[in-house]
Amino acid sequence: MLPQTHAYQHGEKLAFRVLPQLVLEGAPKHDINDVFRFACSLGLPTNLSGIGINNLSPQDLLAIGTRTCALEETVHNEPFAVVPKMIAEAIAAADAVRS
Repeated sequence: MLPQTHAYQHGEKLAFRVLPQLVLEGAPKHDINDVFRFACSLGLPTNLSGIGINNLSPQDLLAIGTRTCALEETVHNEPFAVVPKMIAEAIAAADAVRS
């Protein structure tokens, strides 16, 4: 969805994606920090800038949330209803994680 990420491998983008998912699911802070430190130890991206994304607006985050919540997406496998705003907030919170 974001052209600036096209130079990054799928696995690099997925590495960051785990952090917003943990936030979205309400994982304990220590679990999020453990995953953050593990990703750092492997040299994987742990924030948006690590996958080429800088200065996303709230509208951009909401657009990502909207795309993530499309009917065919796996986010609907969560045991609770997920809406675009939740995705946007989880991404922003994960981007701010510093262990």
